[in-house]
Amino acid sequence: MLDHVSVALHTTHDGQIPRGTALPDNRRHNVENQAQQHEHSVKIYIDRKEHSSPSPTTGAALYVLGKVKNGYDLFEEEQGPVDDKLIRNDGQEVRLKEFTHFYSAQRELNPGATRSDTSTKSQLLPDPDAEYLESKGYRFSEKNASGWIHVTLHDFLLPTCYCPGVCDLLVRLPPAYPNANPDMFWTRPDIRLSTGNWPARADVHESFDGESW
Repeated sequence: MLDHVSVALHTTHDGQIPRGTALPDNRRHNVENQAQQHEHSVKIYIDRKEHSSPSPTTGAALYVLGKVKNGYDLFEEEQGPVDDKLIRNDGQEVRLKEFTHFYSAQRELNPGATRSDTSTKSQLLPDPDAEYLESKGYRFSEKNASGWIHVTLHDFLLPTCYCPGVCDLLVRLPPAYPNANPDMFWTRPDIRLSTGNWPARADVHESFDGESW
């Protein structure tokens, strides 16, 4: 039986087995697996640009791959009402999944920035978004909550199949919006179908800023 030393002597510097080398099946299988793991790469997106990266990699390597600017942090997008994962610019190992999306966001944000209903210019929303809402006659307010922009549309009218027909509608925009998209919305008060049943996937409550939505 060959030991680890003899196996190493039968492999090239890149982990491949030279042609014509006879190894026991179990040893050949182990060496080939190690080579495949070393070469494993996945497709990911950083700020909506497609990249190919080895996995595992490091946070520092992702910053270089995505050309993240100084003063910006990198985040991994998470699904659902949870905070996106901060990727630190260091040597900590990061295991990647195929088609994972990352985005960069400015590190220094103004946590106290808000917009009153009577303000003439949005301080948080991009100008095109604020101008669109105002052009449609929506009354809305904004608040920065740990880097997320909370936009509340007040007295939002719903289709007749819902009850009540008017609500406050909350949309949470991630720190890198518009490079990262929102994926959910919330209402206050609770909204049901006119039949009295809950709409699909609408029976879960979340708490934001001390209020239930």
